[in-house]
Amino acid sequence: MNTQPTDRLQQIATVVAIALGIWGAGLSTYQELRTREKEKPTIYTQLTVSRPDYVENAKSRPATFTVKVHNSGQTPITLRPAVSFIAYNPASDFSNTFKGQFASEATYSLPKTLQPGEQAAATATAAESDPVFGPNIQYAVLVQATDNQLYFAENIAEPIKTAEAFEALQRYVKYQAKVEFESKPAVTLSR
Repeated sequence: MNTQPTDRLQQIATVVAIALGIWGAGLSTYQELRTREKEKPTIYTQLTVSRPDYVENAKSRPATFTVKVHNSGQTPITLRPAVSFIAYNPASDFSNTFKGQFASEATYSLPKTLQPGEQAAATATAAESDPVFGPNIQYAVLVQATDNQLYFAENIAEPIKTAEAFEALQRYVKYQAKVEFESKPAVTLSR
């Protein structure tokens, strides 16, 4: 009776079955993670801060924050209508939040659904624009989805490295009417 080759063949078959089982489990886990990554929304934001041209002795010069939100993911995303714009200057310790919303013709703001490839714009207004313009200003935009996922995008005006450049910019900042940032991905904040 020759049982040795049969036992050896069974051992090889068992090892191959275990290896295939581990490979299959790893492959299905990889595919599940990849599917979840594809389903995760990806949004880009582009911020613009603007104000009317400088007029001597003007009573007010409001600033307008405008953010374009673009869904560059593969699934739709529904955003709450409210958007927060934050302006912060670490040099002067100025910090303020401005509430805005997505443009809508409706009387009451409704959530905004963006299909893949679509974009929407949200705006807010600051009554006085002088504090939100200048060197070293940092701007942030917070957008919240209806699933309570929070998206954050930060934009920083170029830092001034020398005292002479800072002083020159301080004299001419009142004439500045627009700051426009390039499009950038919004970071998902964990809650």
